[in-house]
Amino acid sequence: MVINGEKVPFADEKNILDVVRKAGIELPTFCYYSELSVYGACRMCIVEDSQGNVIASCST
Repeated sequence: MVINGEKVPFADEKNILDVVRKAGIELPTFCYYSELSVYGACRMCIVEDSQGNVIASCST
């Protein structure tokens, strides 16, 4: 995965948000809590994929 132009390895993370945080990149969230089911309503953790689509990183 490439984040901000840098290759970032990933393996067992549950979602993109976990990969981002493991890489030491701060990405704000409001409704995400790792111990609860994903809701993704606040949309604070939005990222853009390689095709230009905007997605919630907590649910992808």
